[in-house]
Amino acid sequence: MTMERINVLLVEDETNLALIIKDTLEGQDFNIHTASNGEEGLRLFFDIRPDVLVADVMMPRMDGYELCSEVKKNKDICHIPVILLTAKVMDEEQIRGYDQGADMYLSKPFNPSVLISIVNRMMAKQDKLKVLLISACGAQDSVPAEKDVRLELSPLDRKFLDKLYKYIEDNIPNDDININILSRELGYSRANFYRKIKALTGATPNDLLKTYRLNRAAELILTREYTLGEISEM
Repeated sequence: MTMERINVLLVEDETNLALIIKDTLEGQDFNIHTASNGEEGLRLFFDIRPDVLVADVMMPRMDGYELCSEVKKNKDICHIPVILLTAKVMDEEQIRGYDQGADMYLSKPFNPSVLISIVNRMMAKQDKLKVLLISACGAQDSVPAEKDVRLELSPLDRKFLDKLYKYIEDNIPNDDININILSRELGYSRANFYRKIKALTGATPNDLLKTYRLNRAAELILTREYTLGEISEM
């Protein structure tokens, strides 16, 4: 089975360092895209939608803090992890980065193998979150476990899922619900909504809707408060 390559966007203005990181990660079967400043990096970000953003803090035009902020305040892409690279070791600088939504700091100089380990760990964590989120959707009694999982999400993503699940729950008898209706209700384009659901849960919107209904039905069956006929009509 062929493993899907991880797409990394590297935004680094130090050419030699960028080449070292690029060569090292490509040797480990990563797809690496590079930019030399924050503005270029942000434009490229929207073109390729990477799995991970790795950005230097000190850069011309737009620094790493601002780039991180632009990613984390955008509802379409805020789920994508951001790793900041910096030669600054002051606590105040790291706090500033985390306040902008950074997921990880890596101090220069560093061994590129450490970056590889961090990226792999982030992807493994995301894969675990996807499994837990899709398995819990629609199951009201699994709230404690799901709450723990959702604490790992950004505030924007938690708000997104809350709004999505509420709409599905309120309209669960409606067999006409589809990706077009859901994306419109949540204020997304159809393409961005599809990408968002896929990125958060690993499932397509239609599969998530089916899973939600199945989980909800299974839960109602266990309560013994409704007949199968009543549940099928909900």
